[in-house]
Amino acid sequence: MKNCYTLTTRYNECCQTGQNWVASFTTLRDAIHQLTCELGENSRYTQGTIDDEGDLVDDHLWFDADGDLVLDTDRAHEYVGHTFDCGDYLLTLAKV
Repeated sequence: MKNCYTLTTRYNECCQTGQNWVASFTTLRDAIHQLTCELGENSRYTQGTIDDEGDLVDDHLWFDADGDLVLDTDRAHEYVGHTFDCGDYLLTLAKV
């Protein structure tokens, strides 16, 4: 059987603004692409850093609101099993 990766959302009990869902992917690359799309839509996370000339650099790095590194897409395999706190919901990357 081929490896399968999933992204799962689980909304907080107090927040009924969305529905829980599970998305399956045949490659880690596809799962990470969807994960970064989700993080990009969430105000808690920012991508990369801005250099002195105002250009985005290190776009493979993602940071939380405190400036802590939460994802390095160049080392995506290290984040399998990790859950990201997206405020109203949790987003989990898993391998099944």
